[in-house]
Amino acid sequence: MYKWSSFGNLKQVKPWLTVDDKKAVDMWEQSIELVNGHYQMDIPFKSKNPNLPDNRVIAEKRLRSLTRRFLRDPEFHAKYKGGFQELLDKGYAERVPEQELAATPGQTWYLPHHNVVNENKPEKLRIVFDCAATFDGTSLNKEVLQGPDFTNNLVGVLLRFREAPVAVMGHVEGMFHQVRVSPKDRDVLRFLWWKDGEIGSEVEVYRMCVHLFGGVWSPRCARFALRHVAVDHKMNFPEETIRTVLKNFYADDCLKAVGTTEGAINIVRSLCQLLALGGFRLTKWVSNDRKVLEAVPVEERAKGVKDLDLDCSSLPAERALGIHWDTEVDQFSVQIKRKHREFTRRGLLSVVSSVYDPLRLVCPFVLGAKIIFQDECKSGKDCDDPLSPENQVRWSKWLDELPLLGRFKVRRCLMPADFGMPVKYELHHFCDASLSAYGSVSYLRAVNAEGKIRCALLLGNF
Repeated sequence: MYKWSSFGNLKQVKPWLTVDDKKAVDMWEQSIELVNGHYQMDIPFKSKNPNLPDNRVIAEKRLRSLTRRFLRDPEFHAKYKGGFQELLDKGYAERVPEQELAATPGQTWYLPHHNVVNENKPEKLRIVFDCAATFDGTSLNKEVLQGPDFTNNLVGVLLRFREAPVAVMGHVEGMFHQVRVSPKDRDVLRFLWWKDGEIGSEVEVYRMCVHLFGGVWSPRCARFALRHVAVDHKMNFPEETIRTVLKNFYADDCLKAVGTTEGAINIVRSLCQLLALGGFRLTKWVSNDRKVLEAVPVEERAKGVKDLDLDCSSLPAERALGIHWDTEVDQFSVQIKRKHREFTRRGLLSVVSSVYDPLRLVCPFVLGAKIIFQDECKSGKDCDDPLSPENQVRWSKWLDELPLLGRFKVRRCLMPADFGMPVKYELHHFCDASLSAYGSVSYLRAVNAEGKIRCALLLGNF
């Protein structure tokens, strides 16, 4: 078993790890094992023997509430029923056998459940278990350690994604559900559902067999398992593949920039082979290079490129960690969904927050709205009071210009493909300040073997 110090040097990277974080890691390292091609791990309880109250009444109440909604909306019921059937068919959940219904007192918990819809994928329904639901002063989440955060820095992942001309992006399918829960912990993941999903039929007891959406520990547990694949097999795969798992993933997305087409094809194959050893399927591949896409099996490509004629069709635009990436021209841009909001401080903040720009590429424009917000905060008015007449004029002008952000584009790759290998890099930082705000911007300056110079906007800040 690999010890904490070998786990990607996390002790050096995150020296502020708490005692509880280390305790959770110790539990995972002691319990992790490969069972039927998937890692299996304990739930990191704060206490070795948790004493949970019998909260079945809460799950029954929430199921009755769902019943009323299903009766009003049969289409929603059909989707919800299909989601549960998928959990059962894939082995993510199971019906509790009759002989096991009388579980150990204090170590059984019933989870209410509800749906969550991603506004970018409205057709897809995700069932989430409410691990934060309280009963008798406690909840499952309160009894569990979160564990350390293994998430890579978002800006760091995006900057590394700009390092080389050939870019690939993949997604781990159902990442949480690929990590099994140790059998001894599964009775705290019970839930109620009707037999065959039919309203009015017998209510049966089920339980999750995998780490689930809603558990405060689940994201970190899944990332621990993903990193563990790399650690377990680091002697059998290229160093670049191992480093990619440790440095180029953000949650369940992999973003990688490679110098050549052949190198990109090799890294895709190598990553898929490596993660499959831990039960993870890396799929939905996207690239700005047609030859790379041709080398990826059609069923493993992203939806937008599956049916493309790669010889003549334009490559689609994709979302790279929320940033709009036009793979055909290999450029980033900021896409804006115009929202109608009241001319109040609350409405202003809602619109400004919708401008997703983690690299701060358009922060000079956003700063104008922030200054208006700052002025309103100084006035001492309520969040829902109208803006001052002067700020209403400024805010209206800002909103009129907002759609123009869609024209802003920046190269994904910091260096042009024909620039060659740089022999020298320099980072240049500029900053300025006033009584209203401060700002900074960073550029990368590169010089190649022929003495040619290229400067690229790296990121901004305010």
